Order: sequence, then C-alpha cells, then structure tokens
Amino acid sequence: MSTRTVTNQAELDQAIRDKVDLIRIHSDPAVYIVISELGSSRAELRESSRAVLWGSSRAELRESSRAELWGSSRAVLRESSRAVLRESSRAVLRESSRAVLWESSSAALWESSSAELRESSRAVLRGSSSAELRESSRAVLRGSSRAVLWESSSAELWESSSAKASEASTVSAFGGSVRASPLVAVHLHSATVDVKGGVIIDHTHVADMDGAAWCVYHGVEVKRGIATLYKAVNDRWTTDRGTDYSPGSKPSCDDFKDTDACGGGLHFGPSPSCARVYFESATKYVAVGVKVSEMRPINGGYPKCKAPRVVRACREVDIHGKPVEAKP
Repeated sequence: MSTRTVTNQAELDQAIRDKVDLIRIHSDPAVYIVISELGSSRAELRESSRAVLWGSSRAELRESSRAELWGSSRAVLRESSRAVLRESSRAVLRESSRAVLWESSSAALWESSSAELRESSRAVLRGSSSAELRESSRAVLRGSSRAVLWESSSAELWESSSAKASEASTVSAFGGSVRASPLVAVHLHSATVDVKGGVIIDHTHVADMDGAAWCVYHGVEVKRGIATLYKAVNDRWTTDRGTDYSPGSKPSCDDFKDTDACGGGLHFGPSPSCARVYFESATKYVAVGVKVSEMRPINGGYPKCKAPRVVRACREVDIHGKPVEAKP
C-alpha cells in the first residue's frame, strides 16, 4: 500500500492524481484543505489539520484535527477531533471527539464522544457518549450515554442511558432514566425505567396481550374476526423457509406451537414494512387473512405474530399495504 504525507492543497491534489492509497494530511492549523473527490485514495487528518470534505470523499480524523463534511462524505473521528456534518454525510466518533450534525446526516458515537443534532439528523450513542438533540433529530442511546432533547426531537433509551427532555420531544424508554417537562410524551416499555415528569404512555403490558389486543395496539384491521396481516416474500412468492405465499393461495403449517417464541407457525407482521425487517431481501409483499382467535403474538424486537394457517387468500400489496393489480 502506498502512503504519502501532505501539508497543503497542491500536495493533496497531486497525491490524488497519483492515486496514492493512503494520504496523511499534516497541515498547519491556518491551512484549510478541501477534499472533493478522492477516487480510490483515503485521507487521514492528523494533529491540528483542518479540511472540508465534499461529494463521496472519506477521511479519518485523529488528534485535534477538524473537518466539515458535505454531501455523502464520511469520516471516522478519533481522540479530540471535531466535525460538522451536513446533508447526508456520516461519521463515527470515538474517544472524546465531537460533532455537530445538520439536515439528514448521521453519526455513531462511542466512549466519551459528544454531538449536537439538528433538523432530521440521527445518531446512535454508546458508552458514555452524549448528545443534544434539536428540531426533528433522533437518537438511540445505549450503555451510560446521555441526551438532552429539545423541540420535536426523539430518543430511544436502553440499558443505563439517560435523557432530559422538554418542549415537544418524545422518549421511548426501554431502560435507564428520564427527566421530562410536563408535555413530553414518554413511552414506557419497561417497569424498571426511572421516570419523573412527562406524559407517560404505558407499554409495559404489551407482552401480556392476546391476539385481539395485539391487533388493536398495532392498528391491524380486523373484520368478522379476520385480521389483515402481511408477509414479505421474494420473486417466487416464498422465503428462506420455503412456504408458498402466491396470490390466491392459503398456506398452512402442521407444526404450529402456541408459544411466545419464533418457529412453530407461519409468521406475519402488522404492516409490510414490519414484515420486511425479518426478510430484508424481499421484493414483494402479500396481505393475508388470519383468524384472530388463532393468532399468537411474539414479543421482543419488531412486532410480529404467528398462526397455523391463512384463511383469506394471499393478495399482493405494495410496501404501503395498497393492493397491486395483477398484470394481464
């Protein structure tokens, strides 16, 4: 692998033209370098160097280096490096690095890194990382990470993470602690969560729901005791399990088990998008009719249920659940 250290824009441009595999940028703090298209090269910023990344460029920032990312550019930040992300740029932050995210940018934070999220930006926080969320930004917190939520931002808390929420923000709490102002919606998914304030929406009883209650909870259409559920399938109207869900068919199984566990039945989701979570390579979707009395909800993860058979024939739909007319 070829490497080269550059200190200014001209040297960087020449290294890109020479198709150097790894370009180490070691510039003076007063020098701003623009990285537009690296081609097959990679850039690494060290010490107090600074850069602006455009297009699909990529860079790794170390020590106290700084960068501003635009377009679909990507960066990995380490140590005390900093970045401003705009548009659909992405970054991974480690150690005590920091970032400000705008528009639809996204970041994964580890250790003691921190971020400020604005507009529709997203972040996943781990370790002791922290974030301040504004506007419609979203974050998932794990470990001992922390977040402050403002405006219409939302967060999902797990483990020992914590959030302080105000204004029209929303918190979904599966663990940790929440401190909320009076009008914050706190969706409580575990009785172990420490909550003070907010409007608590209790989801802790979901695991005890029968088929009828599960349908109401997930907004499933039920007519005359038949629930409309969905299956994600491939071009051959099947999945890795081999069951045929061709339009017009009514599949069934002979190994159904009335247990809160995967396996032992035909599995369905309350929407096509939920069904696709369990079969990401799906190319088609079908709506099916299942007797509510024969349904068994399966708890944990994205919502799904199982049943021994389909009683209303499969019909092709799109990802939004709208019928797809058969081609002549």
